[in-house]
Amino acid sequence: MRIEYTGTGADIKDAQEEAKRWLIANGAPEDALFHFETLQFPKSKFFGIKKEPAKVLVWYEKPDPKPAPAPKAQTPAAPQQKKADKQLFVNLKTDI
Repeated sequence: MRIEYTGTGADIKDAQEEAKRWLIANGAPEDALFHFETLQFPKSKFFGIKKEPAKVLVWYEKPDPKPAPAPKAQTPAAPQQKKADKQLFVNLKTDI
């Protein structure tokens, strides 16, 4: 199962760290292998007055939980008549 978060920051490194901190705070193991994808580089508009932050998608693969084993269905007991027929058949074979 893929767990992901989009982080933002002043630069790419800040966005990566913010997303990684959020994932760890919400249950990701610290030694997980994190994957990064840059969605948007930081931009400056109108002489640097208005800035858009960097956006980074960070994810890691969480192993799928193993399904519980299905309980085995109990087979109905074989009727006694079939056992008796088998014994009779075996007895007939040995008599020959």
